[in-house]
Amino acid sequence: MRASLLDWFSLEGKTVLVTGATRGLGQEICSGLGTVGARLVVVGRDAQRSESVCTAITEAGGDAVPAVCDISDEEQIEALVDDVVGRYGAPDVLVNNAGIAPQGSLLDMPADTIRSTLDTNLLGTILVTRAFGPHLVQRPGTAVINIGSVDGVVGTPGLVAYCASKGGVVQFTRALAAEWARFGVRVNCLCPGYFSTDINAEQLADPELLGKVLRRIPLRRLGQPDELVPSVLYLATAASQYVTGQLLLVDGGESAR
Repeated sequence: MRASLLDWFSLEGKTVLVTGATRGLGQEICSGLGTVGARLVVVGRDAQRSESVCTAITEAGGDAVPAVCDISDEEQIEALVDDVVGRYGAPDVLVNNAGIAPQGSLLDMPADTIRSTLDTNLLGTILVTRAFGPHLVQRPGTAVINIGSVDGVVGTPGLVAYCASKGGVVQFTRALAAEWARFGVRVNCLCPGYFSTDINAEQLADPELLGKVLRRIPLRRLGQPDELVPSVLYLATAASQYVTGQLLLVDGGESAR
């Protein structure tokens, strides 16, 4: 048995790499985990934004380093792995958060938009995990957390490509969890519902649209970004050491309907 319950939730001395970490929920995940002893590798496409997030974390007493990578580009992914592993070793926790969510009718959506959605949300998640894989499987106790979505579980009009991509992330999680369990690597999928972030602020400022969204959520409110962090912490630590291949929906009950 561990000395105390808090020990189960410790990330002290652990390296956590988060993709899509410079905005929205990814930024909040980094900020939250930066308060519990983790070293954050803050990965985004914009070097300036990554630096800014790291500065905020370090000024608050945390430990964070920036990294630049477009996860739809395989060469950039390989460069990211070489850089991170060369400087810090393999991450103890890999959080695949990067994603995009273009909206519109499938009949009107250009093929390039559909491809970019799948390339970023699904293929990017797979390729990042595969690239770090040879290092992760050598370290029993490593955790992979794929950020899915409630839209990977339920169908949402106007988000067909996004739903398809996140549904793929769900199945990728299950299959990889079964494949890597023999290495002692846990793979789980955290599926947020509607959270209030800067990314959707303009869209949800429309009272009619906001009303439609809230009617789908039994708790009748949006999630606040910091409310996702404890679930990430649970999946990242020994608190979930007997949990793999699972979905954790943090959606105010939307998927229960």
